Amino acid sequence: MFYLYKMNFISKIIDIIFPHKCHGCGKIVNDDGGLCSVCWGNIHFISGKTCNKCGYPVEFDFQDESQINCARCIKDEPIFDKSQSVCSYTNYTVKNMIRRLKYHDDLIVGKFLSKMILSKYKPMNGDLLCPVPMHKESIMQKGYNQSAIVAKAIFIETIKAGYKIN
Repeated sequence: MFYLYKMNFISKIIDIIFPHKCHGCGKIVNDDGGLCSVCWGNIHFISGKTCNKCGYPVEFDFQDESQINCARCIKDEPIFDKSQSVCSYTNYTVKNMIRRLKYHDDLIVGKFLSKMILSKYKPMNGDLLCPVPMHKESIMQKGYNQSAIVAKAIFIETIKAGYKIN
């Protein structure tokens, strides 16, 4: 019991010295790995009908939902089978989080992004999880592949949930 009290006390001291900051704007927030209310409000989460190829939101009805494709994918079909997104990349909050992961080595943002992905897309047995490859020179220079950081966090949470992933 004393150990738990001691750890809680140490944790609170660390929080005072190094307060948790919003992953979007850098303001101090109450919880670890979160966003302030303004940044949460700025994120446009994708919901509703989306293109079956690229995941881009579509705003018109189709009689056969398996045939939903956006104009871009109809005009120039992508080489991949399917892509999905949790949120739009059109606002400062999301762009800033991606920038912080890619260019400022903020690996905590990578774990936060993986939680956002898992909040919308629940893994299933047999899903293939593959980070976007980087050139070997880029990996040598940076020291890691940022998409692998996100993929690894998703993989760990998937295994904890009892799923088997390839």
